[in-house]
Amino acid sequence: MSNKILKLNYLGLKCPLPVLKAYKVLKNIDSNSLVEVFTDDPNARKDFKNLCEKNSFVILKTRKENKVLCLLIKKV
Repeated sequence: MSNKILKLNYLGLKCPLPVLKAYKVLKNIDSNSLVEVFTDDPNARKDFKNLCEKNSFVILKTRKENKVLCLLIKKV
């Protein structure tokens, strides 16, 4: 497993684009890979929670700075 974290900047994109674009990346990476998503979409927290519950992804960490939500997601 690589220690690299793929960073995805989806600032300025509104629902459903951040979760759809992240899903395209997540489904094509290796298991145990990490992706860090940055978004300012107000629905993102709920959307990413639903995405991960329905797929083999886990949200390891979330943080919010100002209006930017950052999610660290692992593909299992």
